[in-house]
Amino acid sequence: MILSAGVNTRFLANYYAYGYVKTTFLLSHDWATSASAGAGGYSLFNLGWDIGKKWKDLDFLIGTNNLIGCIVPMYYPGSSFYFRIAAHF
Repeated sequence: MILSAGVNTRFLANYYAYGYVKTTFLLSHDWATSASAGAGGYSLFNLGWDIGKKWKDLDFLIGTNNLIGCIVPMYYPGSSFYFRIAAHF
């Protein structure tokens, strides 16, 4: 298990600094999943989830920082999805 925390900010209208705590669980040698809780951005409270796979020197990850906003965007704005590819050198 890996625990991380951080703060992101963007200079956008109605956007607040986004602070989060994220925990990552290694499912097998090549798979991992993460859950996060945060506050800020366009919503006061955010729950996130992602899943990723490592392949050779690349990591592929798909997820969201605001799962609640994706399900009920009229009450929790700022829904997001991301797809990330990272290379290891």
